[in-house]
Amino acid sequence: MGQRNMVVVGVKRCIAGGISNAPYLCRKDGITLHCPHVKEPPSLWENPYSATTSWKPCAERREGIISDLPAENETNGYIFIHAEGGLNQQRIAICNAVAVAKIMNATLILPVLKQDQIWKDQTKFEDIFDVDHFIDYLKNDVRIVRDIPEWFTDKAELFTSIRLVYDNVPQEINRLRCRVNYHALKFLPEIENMADLLVSRMRNRTGSSNPFMALHLRLRKVYGWPFFILGTRMEKALMALYRLKEWPRRFKDGSHLWALALQKRKEGRCPLEPGEVAVMLRAMGYPKETQIYVASGQVYGGQNRMAPLRNMFPNLVTKEELATKLELDGFRKHDKLSGSRLLGLLEV
Repeated sequence: MGQRNMVVVGVKRCIAGGISNAPYLCRKDGITLHCPHVKEPPSLWENPYSATTSWKPCAERREGIISDLPAENETNGYIFIHAEGGLNQQRIAICNAVAVAKIMNATLILPVLKQDQIWKDQTKFEDIFDVDHFIDYLKNDVRIVRDIPEWFTDKAELFTSIRLVYDNVPQEINRLRCRVNYHALKFLPEIENMADLLVSRMRNRTGSSNPFMALHLRLRKVYGWPFFILGTRMEKALMALYRLKEWPRRFKDGSHLWALALQKRKEGRCPLEPGEVAVMLRAMGYPKETQIYVASGQVYGGQNRMAPLRNMFPNLVTKEELATKLELDGFRKHDKLSGSRLLGLLEV
């Protein structure tokens, strides 16, 4: 549960059969879609874990503490990482890097957001996060510098693999991870302002007292490489060409992997199709009038693939419908800052 009047749904798993005769499904009559009235239970918008409302934050920076960190030249070397994956994975990597630096009494060099085969944007740490705030907020925990020291000439020594597990780690280290994620990693003002703008416009659509849902559909083209996206014969052919172009060594001939893709869907290891999402939401009790913000980038297949969801939930909008082209232009070069990130930062 995010804000009081907002429910955030991240869709990852598949639905197994047994829904064909469900009373909550809509019935199509020609071009008209008839959806049965569903009484909306009040609990749909409430926190199911009411006891958590009394929990108190415990990861903020402790004020008035005199830092006992050694000087940069007295620490046990340097930690330098290339954070891979999407923005969520990169945040986790940064949290882990700070934790490793603390454990090893090392100096952390400002992390680099690595450009990979999937995202292909050249966003830098300072393009998204407030660097000064990051360094200052953690000044009592770890020593952080902006760049590799000039005297360090053998760059090959910087790169090695380190894994940090979550089990059997001191509580203070896990608290430090939370401090990094929820306090030190602060988005730049223009990103936070855009998120506030989108939320404000969604609330204007629903009325200040009415809730809305932020729905993250994980159906972008980049998710096609592990055969998550099935579809028509034409779509399969186009996706095969896309995989061959982007990952030529991995997918020389992927036709034999379609059976594996079907098995993954049965195991719930793939994103839901928009139509499956619609059925799931109806089954949960959300009525046709529910206001939904699609918090993700361009869905693979465009409007045709989104049609089943939009037919069952017509009050569905995207960031392109909430903001002007001019307002969004400044974010288009950062592919990872999709609508989900802009809205999702309010949950942090």
